[in-house]
Amino acid sequence: MFQAFVVSSRTNSDSKTLLTEPVGISPYAFATSTGTNEGTFARGFGNYQHKIDGGARLEIKFGLGQGKSDASTTREQFDAAHLLLRTLLDTNNSSDSNLNFAGKYSSPLGDGHTFAAGWDSEFGKRAQQKISLANGLPRFAGSGDDYDSQSRKLAAFVQDEWDISKTWATYFGLRWEGVETKSDSNLLKVKNTSSVFSPVLHGVWRLPELSSSGRDQIRLSLTKSYRPPTLADLIALPSLADVNTPVTPDRTGNPALKPELATGLDFAFEHYLGRSGVMSAGMFRREISDLIRRDISLQNDPSGSLGPRWVSAPRNIGKATTSGIELEAKCQLSDFMTDAPAVDLRANYSRFWSKVDSIPGPNNRLDQQAKQTANLGLDYRLAHLPLTLGGSLNWTPAYLVQSSATQAASVGVKRQFDLYGLWKFTPNAQLRLSANNALADDSLSGSQFVGTTFTQTSSVVAQTYTVWSLRLEIKI
Repeated sequence: MFQAFVVSSRTNSDSKTLLTEPVGISPYAFATSTGTNEGTFARGFGNYQHKIDGGARLEIKFGLGQGKSDASTTREQFDAAHLLLRTLLDTNNSSDSNLNFAGKYSSPLGDGHTFAAGWDSEFGKRAQQKISLANGLPRFAGSGDDYDSQSRKLAAFVQDEWDISKTWATYFGLRWEGVETKSDSNLLKVKNTSSVFSPVLHGVWRLPELSSSGRDQIRLSLTKSYRPPTLADLIALPSLADVNTPVTPDRTGNPALKPELATGLDFAFEHYLGRSGVMSAGMFRREISDLIRRDISLQNDPSGSLGPRWVSAPRNIGKATTSGIELEAKCQLSDFMTDAPAVDLRANYSRFWSKVDSIPGPNNRLDQQAKQTANLGLDYRLAHLPLTLGGSLNWTPAYLVQSSATQAASVGVKRQFDLYGLWKFTPNAQLRLSANNALADDSLSGSQFVGTTFTQTSSVVAQTYTVWSLRLEIKI
């Protein structure tokens, strides 16, 4: 099996900005901006399965992707008398390529034992060139230079899949996992390599007496995994803010980033309903080391032309823990009512806790992790028409994260309501009309910096829009 897709897009933007500062000297009074962004991305996924004599089986999965993006922005800043102060030109050209290749070989050994061995590999590469000019002069050292970053993740495992009885099954074995990251530029070359050996332990306790389907079960897993930094975070290319403050800093990468290592324990109970319904309750806990978090600090410009600047850069800050409860239900209305309409229901609720050791509380949570979230959705297939109607509602309450000893970020409540209608002309052709973000609530966010000499707070209210789409889907 192989599937592929290609996406190509072009975006043009124009904006006008009016800047008012009641305190201090404003760098400009108003500004105009024009920009273009062209991008093309292609990706393919493949899967190969082969049965071997004696009940052995080989499964291979692979994927590859290639993308290119070219962005250009021109900004002109004026004083109150409409005199041109400066012209800023930014171009950002990047290309990304990635490849993943994984496989698993399994063979029965008799007496309920199955030997399994496999591998998992991911390779990524990013090349980027960024030019930033102010009145024709470079705004930072290395403007126009070529920057490259690479990430390689390899894993291999062997395990024994043992059906101890009709009610008990377990997987146990060993897994090796290694990560290598590289960042290369004219100014700096950095390479990081790390690896870990860990046990693999998964257990399943089947409980056929609790349901008519005989498929109820309890799962328990012990895992260890790496999460490498993104290739964009490894490249030390700055993105300069027009108004440089602790809450609107420049952004850059960090070639010395190490991958995060997480050790986790998962527990889940699954109860099956009717033909396809399932209700599950799960708990998890993760111990994370070398956590990656962005930190804002005042730094001197290496070129010496811009003076001290507030800069946001990722770095490894130590250990963190996270845990949570996840509840999920998927079922058909007919599982509870006879002669019920063809309605599929789905719902889930999650509650999360986390703590970052090196940051003072009380809100020293993982970045961008809400305390809880819930989803509710349904699909209704009309009896006498080839039409399906459906929708889903997502709710995430407001939350505050203390991202460092001096910085905090807030996110407002989120309610997203999506609707769709699907008309099937034939089994191979259908038309889909959808409305995403039908409520179109404002997006609320904020940040705060509390320093030794001053405090700065930023609040952002961004208007959102309902996105309508009409898609004709044909199977060939």
